[in-house]
Amino acid sequence: MLAPGVASAKRLTPEQAAEARSAVDTTDPDAMEEAAEELGDPELFLRAAEALRLEADTTRDLDLAIRALPLAQTANDIAAYLADERNYKNSDWRPVERDRAVGLVAESKESIQSIEALIAAIEEERRKAAEEEAARQAALAAAGEDEKKKRGPMKPGTGMIIGGSAALALGVGGVAIVGVGLAQGNAAQAEAESLDLPAEIDRLSELDAAGSRANNLALVGGIVGGVGLIAGATLVALGVKKRKQAGPDASASVQVGGYFSAQGGGLQLSGSF
Repeated sequence: MLAPGVASAKRLTPEQAAEARSAVDTTDPDAMEEAAEELGDPELFLRAAEALRLEADTTRDLDLAIRALPLAQTANDIAAYLADERNYKNSDWRPVERDRAVGLVAESKESIQSIEALIAAIEEERRKAAEEEAARQAALAAAGEDEKKKRGPMKPGTGMIIGGSAALALGVGGVAIVGVGLAQGNAAQAEAESLDLPAEIDRLSELDAAGSRANNLALVGGIVGGVGLIAGATLVALGVKKRKQAGPDASASVQVGGYFSAQGGGLQLSGSF
């Protein structure tokens, strides 16, 4: 608020304050707060506080409500100062009539109470929401634990079998890449042999590059496929062995075999664990 000493050093009549107040955008709390501070006007402080309170009430924005409180308190302080007859007579700073200052004391007190109640309500809503979310998360965690208990512990060797199966799948993919690379290379070679040279020398260069890419693709596929198949087979074998050692109720099997169709052939992976 403006201290009495500062207030008495300013010269402002109710008419001047009303004119300045009329130029302020009353839909903009920031503009009202800025003008209120410049004029020391309790009317604008209270209007800014109420605008923020209403917005906070609608949006349930705690920060807005907290921001509104000191504005209403400042309006009350200034109004109480001006409502005192001696202060009003001895000061040239009179943003409102004394009777209006008396009314603003009551209005600002009511605003302060409303803002404090709003802050408490929003804080309570957030507390309840946090408790409900914590309870929901706890229920989800408990449900997950119950599901784990129903499934029982993971059977021995399951991790190895799963990891090995994934590696085998990667190896199968590598083998497929080899087939694609070889097919592309053969196609490029066949087309190159049918070219009319030297008239189609440019096309030969293109086919040569395509053949190189196909060979590289087949090489990469061979490396990936070989590593995947070897590592996968090893892990699956170890996992199945560990499962068998655990007893007949924990048996598992994985099969890798070939398949052929009208569209081509490849490897297939099947099993149970």
